[in-house]
Amino acid sequence: MPQRIVIQPPAQKELRLIDRQIAMQILEALTRLVFQGEGDVKRLQGYDPPEYRLRVGEYRVRYRRAGEEFHVFAIRKRSDAYR
Repeated sequence: MPQRIVIQPPAQKELRLIDRQIAMQILEALTRLVFQGEGDVKRLQGYDPPEYRLRVGEYRVRYRRAGEEFHVFAIRKRSDAYR
């Protein structure tokens, strides 16, 4: 079953501001999550439709699933991720 990662424009901007090596780690973690189902993922409480976070070091990737697509809408340091 083909799956796809869609990084929304605000998350693209945040990703460009992150150090290149860390940004690559984030993209690799997203790829592992989508294609192998591996990663430190938790469902966030109080969101409808459901939102999830993927932990990659001190960064948090917030996303939603829509069918076969993973919509990434925020990539932030832990200290800023939940504000």
